[in-house]
Amino acid sequence: MITSEGGSIIESVLELIHSGLFREAAWRMEAAALDHFTSASEYVDLLPHGELKTSPLLLQVYGEKRWLEGKLSLAADALQSSVKGYVRQGLSARFLSAFASLAIVRTQLGQWHEAETMLAFLDREWELRELEIKDGRIPLALAVLARSRKDLGLEADRYECAASLFREADLRSLAIYTLAEASLRPQLLLQHPATKEALLLHVRQAGASPECIRMLNESSAGITGLPAELSKRHWDLLSLQSSGTCADPVSEDVEVQYNHAWIQYQQFMTQGKESKAVSFASRVLLLKQQLPYQDLHPLDERSSSAAPLSQETSSPMLPSGWSIRCLGGLACTSQGTEITHIHWKRRKALELFAYLLLQPGYNAVREVVADVLFPDAEPGKAINQLHVAAHRLRQVLQESLHAERGLYMIDGTLYLDPQLIREVDVETYRIQVRVAHQLGSDDPDLALELLGKASLLYGPLLPELPYSDWLERCRTQLQELQCGVLSKLAAASIAAGDEEKAKHYWTEWISLAPAQEEAYQQIIRLHLSQGRPAEAEACYRRLEAVLSDELGMTPSVETRRLLQRMTDKGKERHYE
Repeated sequence: MITSEGGSIIESVLELIHSGLFREAAWRMEAAALDHFTSASEYVDLLPHGELKTSPLLLQVYGEKRWLEGKLSLAADALQSSVKGYVRQGLSARFLSAFASLAIVRTQLGQWHEAETMLAFLDREWELRELEIKDGRIPLALAVLARSRKDLGLEADRYECAASLFREADLRSLAIYTLAEASLRPQLLLQHPATKEALLLHVRQAGASPECIRMLNESSAGITGLPAELSKRHWDLLSLQSSGTCADPVSEDVEVQYNHAWIQYQQFMTQGKESKAVSFASRVLLLKQQLPYQDLHPLDERSSSAAPLSQETSSPMLPSGWSIRCLGGLACTSQGTEITHIHWKRRKALELFAYLLLQPGYNAVREVVADVLFPDAEPGKAINQLHVAAHRLRQVLQESLHAERGLYMIDGTLYLDPQLIREVDVETYRIQVRVAHQLGSDDPDLALELLGKASLLYGPLLPELPYSDWLERCRTQLQELQCGVLSKLAAASIAAGDEEKAKHYWTEWISLAPAQEEAYQQIIRLHLSQGRPAEAEACYRRLEAVLSDELGMTPSVETRRLLQRMTDKGKERHYE
């Protein structure tokens, strides 16, 4: 409930906005957010975005509102800025709050590699400061981590804690979100029935409508209408669960995408349309790799009569969809036809295509894309320029890739048609590396096989676009990932006694990162162990020259000691 003081603050905010005094309105809105977070979220959209950027608190309010609306890319952008703002201001409690929301959003975008690191940090903070933390977002995020680790007991405890803290803070929407999230986990509630009762109690006390409580308490089967209190994520997931469809099948949430593709696959198989089903099978298998959960539909474990889900699903001969290569140069392949030369007419059309291809779900919020592709333009002009580029891209996709609806926009978000794309090599590369890291010591042979396949996929990212700042950041990230892959493959080769193969990987590593001293050290050690001191010294001199030219530095003490030991051994042999 809004306090009388909080209500008067909101009234004054509306008066200031009506008068065009946005800076003063932002200050009052911050006071409203501190007093009652929910009431501030109702009005935060009235402030110009420039004023939001000055306040990490208002950015968090804005970001979480977008999160519950299902606009995840926009939410991630705002929450990232909020986190940075809290860090600058030294507000550790608020930092953890926004950081937890950002971790959940990244998981739902399919960015598990980034989210897992964030959740591990939150887990350590929780262990150290559990009694001090009074923000339900943190245990809600840790429920995601517990689910990924298949710890149902811990997951149930985190949900209960989150709902309790949300109820105490009068955050009704997040208390309902917590119950809805748990309601989608029948196995958890079956094994921990007390958790469901506790969650229902907290949500009831938080002021949820009887209809919302009834729907989440009973069953989603046969639902004809869902309460407006639900987040977009739970609208979509519960609609899919009950009827196999949702009002808007286009979603940034990778779990919604997964379930939608799974249902489409089942429907086509039931209808005997295997040629259409197989493209959805490929999509399901790909999406499953972007989530950390193993409790989703086991599509890859279905009986062989259900669909062609063997290795053939990932072959480039699928009857629909294009396999798109970005590493080593843009190329589109379908059913044996490869297209490498496309007349883009406008460079920005190509850049827009590239940007969307590299986003989770092949979509992004219009304002974010405009800011990335036209960073120097005023916001209004940037949007207009983006529309021109989008129009040209639609033409290209229709003319070159025979896509009638290759690009479209819904609620301010640009989408590439998921049926247009069978796979993108960058996405495949990242998934193979991520899965290899997750396998770790559980299945080292398979992990190394995946790393080997990934290393062969790697190449220069879209050399057709050499002067794009945003793309340069992507290139750097992929290069660092590939360096890690080569390092692991070289170490495995040494362990297997294949020194020449290890040298090959180290040499590739150096070609990617010429100033990477660790790779030189390994080659120097290899030459010395093989009794080739001249080659070792030549390798050292190359490193010395590169470090001097590129960084104005000299090799480290550790590297110099490698040659020193070689020299000392030489002197010993000469004395004898």
